[in-house]
Amino acid sequence: MSRVFVAEEMSLGRKVVVKVLPHELAASVNIERFRREIQLAAKLQHPLIVPVLSAGVSDGLPYYTMPLVQGESLRARLSKSGELPIPEVVRILRDILSALSYAHEEGVVHRDMKPDNVLLTKHHAMVTDFGVAKALSAATNPGSSLTSLGVALGTPAYMAPEQAAADPNADHRADLYAVGATAYEMLTGRQLFSGRSPQAMLAAQAIETPEPVEKLRPTVPPILAALVMRSLEKHAADRPQSADEMLNVVQGLATPSGGLTPTMSLPVQAQRAKKSRIPVLVGGAAVAALALGAFFFIRNRRESATPLDDARVLVAPFQNKTGDARFDAVGGMATDWVTRGLTETGVVDVAAYIPKRDGRGNVLPEAYDAASIIREARAATAGKVVMGAYYKQGDSLLFQANILDAADGKSLGAVSPSTSLSSAPMVAISAMRARIANALGEMTRSDLGGFSTQDAPPTFDAYKEFLQGEDAFNAGNHTGAVSHYMRAAKLDTNY
Repeated sequence: MSRVFVAEEMSLGRKVVVKVLPHELAASVNIERFRREIQLAAKLQHPLIVPVLSAGVSDGLPYYTMPLVQGESLRARLSKSGELPIPEVVRILRDILSALSYAHEEGVVHRDMKPDNVLLTKHHAMVTDFGVAKALSAATNPGSSLTSLGVALGTPAYMAPEQAAADPNADHRADLYAVGATAYEMLTGRQLFSGRSPQAMLAAQAIETPEPVEKLRPTVPPILAALVMRSLEKHAADRPQSADEMLNVVQGLATPSGGLTPTMSLPVQAQRAKKSRIPVLVGGAAVAALALGAFFFIRNRRESATPLDDARVLVAPFQNKTGDARFDAVGGMATDWVTRGLTETGVVDVAAYIPKRDGRGNVLPEAYDAASIIREARAATAGKVVMGAYYKQGDSLLFQANILDAADGKSLGAVSPSTSLSSAPMVAISAMRARIANALGEMTRSDLGGFSTQDAPPTFDAYKEFLQGEDAFNAGNHTGAVSHYMRAAKLDTNY
């Protein structure tokens, strides 16, 4: 977009980068308006944004200056290495999204996010040229060719469909698409729709679906692969709606339990101490009878030296990774619904998992640890373990699960994530149950998918009442348990 020079600012004795617009762009730009727009970008003050220091005109050519950042561009890094280690991708994405979040809150959209505009220092990634593309677009003279200039101002491999179409309503979500395209390249070593002319590439951005990240690189954590593919949706409304939304997911991956080890899934937190059962709740007094009778479906865990049974599965509790305690009950609901569905198939044997609690009823940390859950599976002679978690993405919940080999703790395969509105989590839970069953069916060469439509899931409120009944029952308060079971049946007569 511009010619780049390194110069020394004599008054301060520091090196700066001077970027000068080429003649072909300068001829189409209203210089005064360009200068005003650049001044808006210069107000950005964030440690991960390379600031604009000054702007001016020399010999009729607009220019702006920025600090000289020591390090290489992400483009140079990709050119040398191809796909990057997943922890490094997460770190770079975290910094990019942090910068975008701040800029978007200040009303500044980048419009030309790409690896060339990301500089890698020793510890951080910094975003450069913020607001420059927008400044050029806003300052374009009416008589210019918007189509050709639009292509010059953006980069086809990273342009959202609405930006490529010069949609005047394109907003900050075009930046999120570009971040997704950048992340796709970091994870797969491939540029979106590479090897095509700029025109063909722009057309592909509008109508073609990229090859899934998880297909090109199966070791990418499912939650990260899903985030990247969602950010590449053609319609802006189908993408994450803010940089903060994406940042929350990426920050979760950056934690020690964030699932960055390719052969391990996210550790899972148990939300409720429940015994394995097949609860079939109906209306009236039968609710109490069947709920109390569910106690006798318990399978006692046992230490055994017998070989692990590949057709025996332990379902670990789903962990609440939303950061919001209001969704704690969803984990118990997901765990139970998956367990119940697998049990009803009659093809796999579901081992009970009862997480240990402290004196106050809180689940002990070992119940969250993948290695501890693997030990529990071995003690129950279960050959496979299902572990899962769920995340908040805007007004939706995203569920992911992984199937582990209890013999060595390695992943046998990640299950495709499922999403639904946070107000209706059973939609995603039911989809996740079917996908886990199908994955296990493929592993055991059995058809486990038929159960998914045999019964409708309960409502969330009804299930919360049921979980409270379970807590009361486990505490020995059978009368209180029956009251909760009755309320559950009243809230959902089909449950």
